[in-house]
Amino acid sequence: MHRFLWRALCSGCCALLPLSAAAQDATVRPKVRLAAPQPRPALTSPISVPARIDVTVPVPPQTMIVGHSATLDVQVKSVAVSQPIVLSAQAGGERTFQFIPPQIVGSGVAKLTVGPALGDAPGQLEVNIDATAGGVVANTKVTLHRDDPSCGDGPPNLSWELLDPRFGYQRDKLPGRALVRLFVKNEGGKIGRPATLRIHNIIGTKSGTGYLSGPRLQNGQIGMLDIPVRGGCARIVFDGDIDAQSHVKPEVCGGGSQFSMGIGALIQILGADFRSSKPVTASCKDAKLN
Repeated sequence: MHRFLWRALCSGCCALLPLSAAAQDATVRPKVRLAAPQPRPALTSPISVPARIDVTVPVPPQTMIVGHSATLDVQVKSVAVSQPIVLSAQAGGERTFQFIPPQIVGSGVAKLTVGPALGDAPGQLEVNIDATAGGVVANTKVTLHRDDPSCGDGPPNLSWELLDPRFGYQRDKLPGRALVRLFVKNEGGKIGRPATLRIHNIIGTKSGTGYLSGPRLQNGQIGMLDIPVRGGCARIVFDGDIDAQSHVKPEVCGGGSQFSMGIGALIQILGADFRSSKPVTASCKDAKLN
């Protein structure tokens, strides 16, 4: 009997021990409260991005035929640029450059036409392209390969023309200076290389009286002049001024004078024949070298 009661009492005490430990643990641990997240303050100014322009010619440039234009696609990309981007180009020789459109807003593609220049010959032409918007500038370079066109195996078809005469007055016995532009072209087959342009004379006359003579050589004398020129399939064989002397006196052009003189020349390309020629007329309005 006593054993039974003792066992029952012990079993009850053992069952109560875990509850008492749990209650004691609850009184020791503090209660945890989760705080609500605080909102971040809003940004008062945007992030600054530096302005930048990129300019490229994505497609390899074509061959530029001497005497003709070449066209390029110029691609422009920009970041943080609000002003219109102005395009410009430079290259050797006096030539024209045309962008369509001339300005880009943001990003886009412009078509650049590079014009020919006097004196162009086969070889490389470096073109500098600038893109400018205020103080932001970008630059790229592209190289064009210049070449003569194909002209076949037929005979040359040469012609020459005198253009833009200019002269000064003769003072006492001292002749004035004179210049006459000579333009030589070939519309036929190849000219042999090396090629030489020979100018035997340039003469300006009116009613049998000589008023202009040339070529004037480096020593000041009038004589025959040989000029090395491009052969092969060159379309423009020569284009330049020839020095000469003027024998026009100031009184010839005085008092509303209607003076004029015809200017002609004797010219050849060694080893080829000219098919046509065109002289020029000069008047007192061409007295521009006084």
